[in-house]
Amino acid sequence: FDPDSPLVQRGIVLVEAGRRPFQSLVANPVIVKLLGGSPVDADVENDMARVPATVTLDQFMAPVAVIDRALADLAASPPGQGRVVVRGRRGSGRRTLLSTLAQLAGRTLATIDVAKLIRENRLRALAELLQRAHLRGWLPCVDGLDTIGSEDTATRSAVREILRVHQGPLAARLSHHVPPPLPPGYVLIDLPASTITERARQWKEISASVGLVASKFDQLAARFIVGPGTIHNVVTAV
Repeated sequence: FDPDSPLVQRGIVLVEAGRRPFQSLVANPVIVKLLGGSPVDADVENDMARVPATVTLDQFMAPVAVIDRALADLAASPPGQGRVVVRGRRGSGRRTLLSTLAQLAGRTLATIDVAKLIRENRLRALAELLQRAHLRGWLPCVDGLDTIGSEDTATRSAVREILRVHQGPLAARLSHHVPPPLPPGYVLIDLPASTITERARQWKEISASVGLVASKFDQLAARFIVGPGTIHNVVTAV
């Protein structure tokens, strides 16, 4: 039960503050439920939001070469220790892609808003949230990293260290210009902006998928430089 032991590092056994041999040892409640045969996937976790997959990988709107490269890189990642970062513009489908990749790995995506933790001065809780998500069999996705200013080196360093020592798979969602706060070894997926032709096809296919009859998709694609996620939100709101 030393601090560097696997049971403690992975959050399976919680060691309360104090001096040995008077420290209290507590089994993680998630582990207790699992050992008792109780399901944990439907549990509600504060500061986490589960994101179920809504499309298959074949249905995801992105260049085939980008997806094929990502799958090859992920297949080469160490088992149970994969790090994947998806960058792109707002509405490009970053979260949709991550939830689909999580489902392929037998997991559910669970987003953690780092910006909220920073605002509430609770950044230290990030490590525990990552652990709890991993123990539940979820894929933790760190969100809100874009809000950390480049001049805030202390916060960036703290986040980087928490992510570095996390025991388990990890995902991050970033804007297209933000460098990932992770040491080398992660899989980077950059979702490119769609061309006018691609956007017109996305408008047409997404509209048809919800039974919306429309036209002039070329004009919409030329006027609005948005991704498939934004298009889906607009179409479903009509």
